[in-house]
Formats: sequence, structure tokens, C-alpha cells
Amino acid sequence: MASVLDAKVQSYIALYSGIISTLSPSLTTLQLLKTFDRSISAKELATISIRIFPHQCFLKWAQMNAATPVKEHANPWLAFGVVGVLQGGVYGQCTTYVSKLLGLAKKPPKLQDLLRGSAFAGSRDTISQGVPFAYSATVQSAVVDPLYSSVMGPVSEDDASQPVRRMAAVMSCSIGATVASQFPHNCQIRMQADPSLGYAGVVRVLTSEFGIRAFYMGASARVALLLVVNSLNELVLKKAWAKDDS
Repeated sequence: MASVLDAKVQSYIALYSGIISTLSPSLTTLQLLKTFDRSISAKELATISIRIFPHQCFLKWAQMNAATPVKEHANPWLAFGVVGVLQGGVYGQCTTYVSKLLGLAKKPPKLQDLLRGSAFAGSRDTISQGVPFAYSATVQSAVVDPLYSSVMGPVSEDDASQPVRRMAAVMSCSIGATVASQFPHNCQIRMQADPSLGYAGVVRVLTSEFGIRAFYMGASARVALLLVVNSLNELVLKKAWAKDDS
């Protein structure tokens, strides 16, 4: 718990939260609208994002501060499960606000609907962030480095191409893990925006309305966000979370 109170750790978490919160509201709104087959103008989207940026930034900061002790006393997989459940609340602030503003559901969501669909949220982030965090190094050594060396010659840990190879591994893991976790994400944000739907109901509604598209629609917006998130996990979050391990 001591590292959470460390000024350097807090600076990493604040930077991490601020960068993500500049992108997350607009991309989350776009994904939510897809689950209702709706669209809005770029101006409306920008206005919504600016209005809720402070809320999103604070919630993301609180989320990562809550998850950090879990990583310290348990493991990163459990931490990302906690991150996922709490991320549901971050998304929820956005989705409930947008749903009420645009009248997406017959029954408007309330504040207590922020954390609806937490089981979907936990499974989503365990896949979308946990897999790249835990396995990007393995993908680099098993896939990226051999491919690179077959074209460019032998590689080492301290050569100039190491950062490029590392990010190639992180990004490839991110894309696969994000697409694989899109269905639980769609289920949760639809549940948050429409309080009349439960777990079984939202699965039924999405699959009946969109068919196989329910498993991947909105993935492009989430891939864009998760590439940023997982790059920040690599560049910023690992420094914060590794502090007590050094």
C-alpha cells in the first residue's frame, strides 16, 4: 500500500489517467451508439467528450489507485480483473450520461447503474489488458524477434530496434485481445445504458438484433483506445507497478 502514496507512483497514475481520458469518452460513446444502431455528429461527440472529461479523468485515477494494491498483494491478473470491474464504472459514467442525454433507452439509467454488468467488465479487461501485459514479452521472443531477425539479421536486448520490436509485440497482442473481448464489452455498455436488460437479456437482445456482428461491432474504436492503453501500460503503468518489485 505504501507505493500508492508515493509521489512518483502518483505522477505516473495521473499521467496515465489524463492521456486515456482525452480519448476514452468519444470512443466509448461511438461504441455505445453502435449497440443502439444510432449516430451523432462530430460536433455533438466532441461536446459530450469535453463535458465529461473531468469526471472521466478522476474516475480513471481512482480506478488505478484502487487496483495498484491488488497487484502488490496478489498478482497482475487479479489486478486487471479489478481494473475491469472498476473500468465498468468509468465507462458507466459515460454511457449513462449519453443514454439519458440522447434518450437511447425507454427507461433512462440512474447513477446506481454505473456498475451494472460487472461480470462482463471483469472478463473483458482480464482479456484485453491482462493478456498483453502478461504475454507481450513472450510474443516478442517467440514471434516478433524471429521474424525480424529473419529479415534484418540477429537481434539483441540492447540494440536500437528493441523498442520497435517491443511495441510491435504489445500492439499485436492488444489487437487480438481487444477483438476477443469485444462481446462482453458490448454487453456491459448496453446493460448500463438500458436498465431493463439483465445478463441473459442483453446477450439475447444483442445477438438477435445484430447476429454475429454483436461479437465484433465497435471493435475498431476499442482497438484504437486499447493500443493507447496497452502502450501506456508498457511505458507508464509497469513503472508504477514495478516500483516495489525493484
